[in-house]
Amino acid sequence: MDLIQLNQILQGRGNNTKSIQNEEIDVTDTFINGDTISPTINTITFKNCSFNGLEFHVYGIIKPNLKIKFIDCSLNCKTIFEKCTLYSLYFIDTEIIDRCFEIKSCNLKRLDLTSRYEQNKKHLSGSFFIENNTILEHVSFENLVHKDGVFEFTENSIGGNSLKSTPISKSEISFKNAELNNCDLSDSNFGDVSIFDNANFRGQRSFLSNNSEFNKAFFNNVNFGKTLLFNGSIFKDIVIFNNCSNLSTTVGDFSGCTFRKNLFFDFSKFNDLTFKNVSFERNVSFANCILNKITLNQILFEKVAFFDNIEILDLKLCSKETLRTIKQELQKSDNRIDYNKFKVYELEAHRAELNKKDSSDKFILWLNSISSNHGTNWIKSIRFTLIAALLFYLIYFAFENLSKDFVINHESINYFITGYFKYLIPTYQSPFENGLSNGLFYVPFLIGKIIIGYGLFQTIVSFRKFRI
Repeated sequence: MDLIQLNQILQGRGNNTKSIQNEEIDVTDTFINGDTISPTINTITFKNCSFNGLEFHVYGIIKPNLKIKFIDCSLNCKTIFEKCTLYSLYFIDTEIIDRCFEIKSCNLKRLDLTSRYEQNKKHLSGSFFIENNTILEHVSFENLVHKDGVFEFTENSIGGNSLKSTPISKSEISFKNAELNNCDLSDSNFGDVSIFDNANFRGQRSFLSNNSEFNKAFFNNVNFGKTLLFNGSIFKDIVIFNNCSNLSTTVGDFSGCTFRKNLFFDFSKFNDLTFKNVSFERNVSFANCILNKITLNQILFEKVAFFDNIEILDLKLCSKETLRTIKQELQKSDNRIDYNKFKVYELEAHRAELNKKDSSDKFILWLNSISSNHGTNWIKSIRFTLIAALLFYLIYFAFENLSKDFVINHESINYFITGYFKYLIPTYQSPFENGLSNGLFYVPFLIGKIIIGYGLFQTIVSFRKFRI
């Protein structure tokens, strides 16, 4: 069948439904427009048909009640729907291999490019451009498998009202269980509800949605691949990124975004997340996240931010400012346990930034670290105190007994141990009755006393670590 024969069928009077099945259609050298379709037809169904040739071009059909369906078909040609006003376009289990597929400047109530089954999906490849369309109620790419090329859904508006028959109905777009390559969803309005649950994105630029507008958006259990970009996007309602998992590769950037309702990243894993110049107007949660790196720069948290049990695997990649921001939010949410951890991380990051000119501060931070992990580890502080005291006591003891014949026996060991425990008492003047015979020998004695006092102070601080 060629397009001339196809046009004759579509122009024929009679039933308002036209069904064309098991045909091979040659689409060379012509196109379909509104004049080629009978005004009485409201449904055109192609089932198990193959479209062959250079280009299948549908242009300028203005029929708001017309449904066009492609079921179990093969589009072996460049396919274009342009400047059409239709009720719906359906592409169900339609095979498109290494071809260009375009829907542009159309007004639709529904658009479906889906597979009916999660198993035995038909694979798509090539360049898909769906751009500058108004889709009033429903868009579905569920179970779609796009293996190669690019998939661009850009400058589209979902949920307009020029043809909307029921103003109270909600507009929805779904990518549930979809697998897409180099997906770009930028500069679009995503209507009332966006669902991306269990989707999988691949390619060098696996997922982009810059300068877009979302209301409710659900990204549960999504693998975003290498790239996750939402630069400049606005989220007007609740957004959920729970259980997203690609710790090894996903690099996400939400710079310039505004989140007007609650945001959740709970139990997700990302290689890198960046938030710069971002406004969180409601609560945000990163609870139980695992990240290699996170960047928070010029962030506004108007409500509470939850970072409970967040795990950052490579702290050296995080800035001091980021760690401080997380610490402050943990303090606001009264999470004393994680607050102590990030207080340590911040101080260690500050120590790493110090140069040789700040050697005194660097030494103090180093000493705080080895003595008590910055006032958070009482076992470490006790161990530090005992070992440091023993070291200086040995020096002091050796100086005091240089001129004596010291024989190791039960009495001398008892003498040594007794002197050591007396030395541990900060206010005890000397563990030996006659004091030191040489005034210079008091130097290690005094240094040791200072370190003992410091160690005891760190121990007390460590015991009080849960007081913010």
